[in-house]
Amino acid sequence: MSKLFFQWTALCFCALLGACTPEEKTEIKPVLINTDLYMAGSKESFSIQATKQMGNVLEITFSYLGGCVEQEPELVWGRGRGNSIPLTLPLKLMVSKADDCFCVMTKTRRFDIKALFENVPEEELALMIEGQSWGSFLVRRP
Repeated sequence: MSKLFFQWTALCFCALLGACTPEEKTEIKPVLINTDLYMAGSKESFSIQATKQMGNVLEITFSYLGGCVEQEPELVWGRGRGNSIPLTLPLKLMVSKADDCFCVMTKTRRFDIKALFENVPEEELALMIEGQSWGSFLVRRP
């Protein structure tokens, strides 16, 4: 009986670990420019771990609590601008579904930032992504 209990426990533990293991996607999604969506807010909060610009692509590594609901975050700009040099644009990672699980999920996603430069004339922008603890991230027009 105890051997069966141990096997069952090990199986459940492995299943839980598998549920918390993120899969990485290489799809490049556009930045959404939508004031209503930006103001509505996200169903989850994110902690930004790293950002990196590669031409028109902004790669963001982030973490959040979840694991039960498949989430595909969008990067949203609500057309807000800061009064700074370089110009600051506030952005949000957003998802539309709530997730009640508590696995720490870490994912990397890529976003096409070309639309940001099409809407502002600057050669350099300071992106301030909600959940980013170190302030803004500078990107240059490719």
